[in-house]
Amino acid sequence: MTAIGVLTMTWSELRHCDRPPQPRAIALLLDACDPPDYGVDPATERVLAATLADTASVVVAAIGAVVLPAWAALLACRADVVVAVPEAVVDLTGDGDAVSRFVALADARTPPWVDTGSWSGRRIEAAELLRSGLVAELTADARALGGQVAERLARNSRLALDSILAITKSALGLDLSDVLAAEADAQVACMSSPEHAAAMAARSQKARQ
Repeated sequence: MTAIGVLTMTWSELRHCDRPPQPRAIALLLDACDPPDYGVDPATERVLAATLADTASVVVAAIGAVVLPAWAALLACRADVVVAVPEAVVDLTGDGDAVSRFVALADARTPPWVDTGSWSGRRIEAAELLRSGLVAELTADARALGGQVAERLARNSRLALDSILAITKSALGLDLSDVLAAEADAQVACMSSPEHAAAMAARSQKARQ
């Protein structure tokens, strides 16, 4: 872990965590998917999913694998930010159960005009993932960019990060009015926090110099 609280790990290291890691940000490297040609067992997948769900960290998934199996794509879907190499391909021709859950998650995360349901049973190229919003950026070095994004996010206020993550992760189960109310409450909490007071004091001090 770096001084600013970024933990870089592979899916295999995540799998063997005794408890969900809680740094400010996690850079999850999906460039060494093993086994590459078939899915992990359901129990392992549940452990991975639960670990990502229980962590309070911002998770940045970096897809460096040329071909990403459906079970690994499920991990990417559960990340907060996803970057990938331009050659990346999500393979939806294998594990039917993982494919169906990936499509369901993708449908929930992408804009309604994106027909993710039609993805089932084929391969999705990186350009389509980018257009759909599942991938935020394509880069020749996903590992490096994933780490940089994680570091940028980790430099932000922990209270602000926690508030954004809580609202984002609960938004799919809420209607618009509930989400807006939660956002208003979070803004009040952040703006009345000691962190905000210290930041404003520092800004005023700098302006007077």
